[in-house]
Amino acid sequence: MAEGGGLLLTVGRGSSPQVTDAAGDDFVTIRSSNPAARFEVEKDWGQWTGFITRQTLNFRLRGTSLKKGDTVTIRYGDTSKGSKGVKLQPASNDQVFFPIHLDMEGKGFPMTPPWPSVVVLGAAEIQYVNAVAPSVVRTGESFALAVRSEDRVKNLSSATTPEYQVLLNNQPLKNISAGSPAMNVLAGLKIDKPGVYRFQIRSADGKLSGQSNPILVEDNPSNRIYWGETHGHSGFSEGYGSADGYFRFGRDVARLDFLTLSEHDLWMDDFEWKTMQEATRRYLSPGKFTTILGYEWTGSNPIGGHHNVFFSSTEARRAPLQETVDLDELYKKLRSLHDPKEVLIIPHAHQSGDWNRNDADMERLAEIQSGHGTFEYFGNKYLQNGFEVGFVGASDNHNGHPGYSGMGNRQLGGLAAVMAPRNTSEEVFKGLRNRMTYATTGERIILDVDLNGVKMGQRQAGANERKLRARVHGTEPIDTIDVIKNGKVVYSRRYLETRIQPRVWVQVKLEAPAEVFNGHKNPRQARIWRGLD
Repeated sequence: MAEGGGLLLTVGRGSSPQVTDAAGDDFVTIRSSNPAARFEVEKDWGQWTGFITRQTLNFRLRGTSLKKGDTVTIRYGDTSKGSKGVKLQPASNDQVFFPIHLDMEGKGFPMTPPWPSVVVLGAAEIQYVNAVAPSVVRTGESFALAVRSEDRVKNLSSATTPEYQVLLNNQPLKNISAGSPAMNVLAGLKIDKPGVYRFQIRSADGKLSGQSNPILVEDNPSNRIYWGETHGHSGFSEGYGSADGYFRFGRDVARLDFLTLSEHDLWMDDFEWKTMQEATRRYLSPGKFTTILGYEWTGSNPIGGHHNVFFSSTEARRAPLQETVDLDELYKKLRSLHDPKEVLIIPHAHQSGDWNRNDADMERLAEIQSGHGTFEYFGNKYLQNGFEVGFVGASDNHNGHPGYSGMGNRQLGGLAAVMAPRNTSEEVFKGLRNRMTYATTGERIILDVDLNGVKMGQRQAGANERKLRARVHGTEPIDTIDVIKNGKVVYSRRYLETRIQPRVWVQVKLEAPAEVFNGHKNPRQARIWRGLD
């Protein structure tokens, strides 16, 4: 490395290296084996084009050049002057990076060597236990129940698990031995009578308890409800973790039925796209776990906003932002590369898709829920413009935790429910394109709705009389059901009402709308309310 060269450390996700407070978290020092060499902190130089290098801590080499055989040691969380060490992200991950970029000549052209990384485990504590089961099963069909022991931010715990009692509709079923895995899968379960069931989990000491999602048992279910993630990231763009870790988490921890790794095209090269294609093929397990190839078109708000793009085939060619610098160009390029029936486009709100534009053949869903917030207005904007779209929820998680974000996001995230007869790539993709979907905030709520006998997402002939039939089974008692038509609530029913006593504790919920009223803008403002004494 020539004198005047240097290195850059990323400031932000995960650790935030700093050099101003030797007793503070993340204090970093850099030393060379060459005693004449020193690294001085300087302002930015050069042009750093990656998302992950938008904020950097920069060091220039002074005193001498470094030659072959010289070493450089970077100490993150140097404790020699009182620092407690490195403060890492609370979310577990298989590959938390420490990004380092080298400018060997000092000309502003950084090299990217293999980044060092660490594995982050869940804490050695158990604060939550919950359970996940299929939403719909056939009477007498064998299925599995996954029991998760979690730390305070809902990672899988690294502590020794206690003994658990498993109940079905509050009737004892079986026990789980102490010391079992934090993710314990009970296979071969069967329910012999139709109905709605829930599993309860209780620790033997009574300190922990949890409940599964509702399970609808039917003799001959025409459709199943499959749960998936259409918007999540790993370390390929500005997130953390490997592609393999992302798919393993979605399949084994979040217990998803289908999953897409939707990395940003702006920071993805052809090698990474090929890697994503291969990972999508490798983790596909027909009938058990569906993977769908996709990516995030990262157009800024003025040129159309962010849109996730999905393909029915893993051999598909992407149309990245570098080749399609406007939303209309994206539509045109995808049509030139593929049959529109083999493509699905889903815009989302926090870098808002342009609700004034829509390709009816490809853009058939809108993301109205994520870790960034709840954006019901966003879907309504498309409907008000006459575009036929269904709704999905997602997380936009960047910690390699698709489908189950834990406490790391602004809110827990979201899930997409798809109704399909089988969990295969063909049927799930078809269900998505046919708008047989709904969005939740992450809870696996059973929702079954039809209008004059026609299921959601489908067209039907006009009728003078319309009958809406709905069946809802929640993960907690249902408070309110609203029916919205043309953006207005046309029917509402409260299911939970309690007479207020003279002296009582109540929970007050505040909601602030995220809707954008003027133009096509991003709903990025924060509203802080501290309450009253």
